[in-house]
Amino acid sequence: HIRDQTVLFDDDVTLLPGTFDFTAYNSGTSYQINTTTPHGALDAASKIAGFTYNATDKKWSTLGTMLLDDVGDYRYNSSPDPDLVWAYAVNGVVKNDFSSAEGISSYQLQNNDRVEFFYGDKGDTLENATAVVRIRVHISSMDTWTLTLIGAQTTPISKQYFEEAVDCIHS
Repeated sequence: HIRDQTVLFDDDVTLLPGTFDFTAYNSGTSYQINTTTPHGALDAASKIAGFTYNATDKKWSTLGTMLLDDVGDYRYNSSPDPDLVWAYAVNGVVKNDFSSAEGISSYQLQNNDRVEFFYGDKGDTLENATAVVRIRVHISSMDTWTLTLIGAQTTPISKQYFEEAVDCIHS
């Protein structure tokens, strides 16, 4: 039996390669975070859905990642249950956010990955979580462009169309 869950977000986000500014709530220090990480996906989702989140930098110097404490009203170590935490999974596999390779700010997502943040007792599964954030990630390439030819006609030509035409010439 799956527990009733509060779904804070369940939708797609498109991420562009790059970084965004994030300020750790515990220290007030600002960091550049890679957008194509679970942290970047959560940040994009928060802007779409209008929820807030807090992450701490207490593991930044040793692991290079933030640790997610709060999303909306679902808070780390909140009374009366001090064991409530946020965890996350990518494509159904729970990640160890106390790891430099799998932390929310360091794990590199791939196009079409499914990221799920879930809130519950330490060791709880996604199915037993109280609250969830489900994100389907689309990573957009920065090397897309459109060429517009202006003359007797104005014709936009996409990168894909241009490359297919060049391939035809060379075939």
